Amino acid sequence: EFRVLLPAVPPQTHLEDAADHALIPLQEGEGVVMLVEDEPPLRHVARCILNRCGYEVIEAENGEQALRMYREQARKGHKPDVVLMDLTLPGGLTGGETAQAILRIDPAAKLVVTSGSVTEDSQRAYMEEGFSGVLAKPYEAGALTLKVRDVMQMKILRRCQAA
Repeated sequence: EFRVLLPAVPPQTHLEDAADHALIPLQEGEGVVMLVEDEPPLRHVARCILNRCGYEVIEAENGEQALRMYREQARKGHKPDVVLMDLTLPGGLTGGETAQAILRIDPAAKLVVTSGSVTEDSQRAYMEEGFSGVLAKPYEAGALTLKVRDVMQMKILRRCQAA
């Protein structure tokens, strides 16, 4: 005789866990995303996801490079539609300082904080500093593309309201 004993767990616990961890589908779109991330593997994965969903990606590994690239793109008349900004960048400018410098160049820039330590208070503070959104790390592919799409739609809505 062979018996397997399993612990009894209420069925709704599994349903609640599944709902909390449901994957967000990838959101296709188009536009230019500047990705400011100092960790090459994270930058590579985010770029691949965004490219797969139809976005053009400009990469920067530190604040100085991001600022230089943003200025260059603005001079050419091709500013990024969204900037994903890691806050902890090595040496030189922090993500927050880089974001403020970009906003001085382009007050309408759409900046999204990507950070591993996000609370409700910090989200509110980022929004008050001029960020358009917050994306907590680690993030899933669907959450990344949803945030980019949502921030781009904010930009389109503002343009329509101004017209």
